Amino acid sequence: MQRQGEQKQVLRSSGAVLAFFIGSGFSSGQEILQFFGAFGTGRGALGLCLSLFLLAVCVRRALLDAGSPKMQERGGSYAYYCGPYLGMFLEWLAPIFLFLCYCVMLSGSGSLLEEYLGLGPQAGRLLMLGLSLGTVLLGLGRLTEIIGRIGPVIVVLVFGLGGVCIWQNSDGLVRTSQEVVKAGVIPAAGSWQLSAVLYAGYSILTALPFLEGLGEGLPTRRAKTRCAWYSCGAYGAGALLLCLGLLACLPKIAGKGVPTVFLAGQIWAGAGFLFAAVMFAGIYTTAVPMLWSVCHKLCPKEHGLLFPIVAFTVAGAAFFWGRMDFSFLVGTVYPYIGYFGALVMICMLGKWVRGRHG
Repeated sequence: MQRQGEQKQVLRSSGAVLAFFIGSGFSSGQEILQFFGAFGTGRGALGLCLSLFLLAVCVRRALLDAGSPKMQERGGSYAYYCGPYLGMFLEWLAPIFLFLCYCVMLSGSGSLLEEYLGLGPQAGRLLMLGLSLGTVLLGLGRLTEIIGRIGPVIVVLVFGLGGVCIWQNSDGLVRTSQEVVKAGVIPAAGSWQLSAVLYAGYSILTALPFLEGLGEGLPTRRAKTRCAWYSCGAYGAGALLLCLGLLACLPKIAGKGVPTVFLAGQIWAGAGFLFAAVMFAGIYTTAVPMLWSVCHKLCPKEHGLLFPIVAFTVAGAAFFWGRMDFSFLVGTVYPYIGYFGALVMICMLGKWVRGRHG
């Protein structure tokens, strides 16, 4: 019974990690196209595999170290891995990055409802802002459990969409980087190797506080290791299939801000609605922890008048910046965060190596 309970907890936690990483960029297809698809089929697939391996190693390390006395002494994960000075700098820089990512979530919501329902982009942004702000003000409650259920659903839909796209357009599967760039996809970095590192770095930097809290609830090293490999393995497999499916249908999705929903609608109208609804839920489950993290950093005490004022101010500022083009934000915000994230990954791996050989 204890083993079964642990396995359920691992699966639930793996789903939560999945949903946190998915957000708007992955489920829309924009992240995958700009970071990996832009380099063509072969190099894009290689970059994705490299990126997800680095991410899995760092996620496992973060979960294993979560709750350790030394991490608590240092005052958090950034200081623990990067030292007191760089760690303190990142401790205050991370909320800024999370704020920018929250802006991307709002922009993605606007693009989703605009392209699928024909509404103005403001409608989707306002709806997501209202839902996320309301959740933060009322309390997160069982959000982690809800996140754990939505993440796997999105990955299953991505598997189905990618598989159908490859099956229906197998002749167009092999794409060169020149073809992809001609279709209007701008690479996130100058090479597939750098793009892979930046993507892993962006993901781990924004997820560290979340992983620190999640890891404290997992009972054993085995559970933490399984959570890392299950979540990143499922994420990587879904991302690879989605990348190949998008490349196979490249002429159809040129200029689309949310290509996955467009392709799902081409297969079957009901599938488009289902994918749009689940994608919106996926954005919500990523946006809420990001907004809460920023507000909690600025105002640690949630009870009182100051916290709602901070929350409304942060959400209002994010709504202003979220008016920018979704694909532009994905290609600008995420790579810059990735450079700082790559530095954090180096610190994490260096600390692990020193611990093994020190």
